Amino acid sequence: MMDKPTPRILILVDITGAFLTCLITLAFLATNILPTGMPVLVLLCLGLAAACLGLFGAYRFATSSHHLTTLGILAFLNIDFCIASGVLWWHHLDQLTFVGRIYFPLEIVVISALALLELRWSLEKG
Repeated sequence: MMDKPTPRILILVDITGAFLTCLITLAFLATNILPTGMPVLVLLCLGLAAACLGLFGAYRFATSSHHLTTLGILAFLNIDFCIASGVLWWHHLDQLTFVGRIYFPLEIVVISALALLELRWSLEKG
């Protein structure tokens, strides 16, 4: 049986995921290498938001010893990102390509799962 991940590991996973989301959004989606049909300005805003989440997580990881608090904050920020992404997806659904119709919901599922794990961990241990 595997042990639960430590808060520090979950924070590192979150940081990595945020920067990966930023990279995919800005380098592949916003440049139409993978055309989604989502307006470029929306993709730039989502990429910037993901970068800010990654930077915030990295800052808190480096400067705070309150890792459970950081996990809770990151969980809520990730949920906010998912809500914003879902609203934008729904608003632009008619113009999205197949890739756009699949990518954003999958991203929301992955990020939501991480956020729920972070929230559960921070509330159980806090």
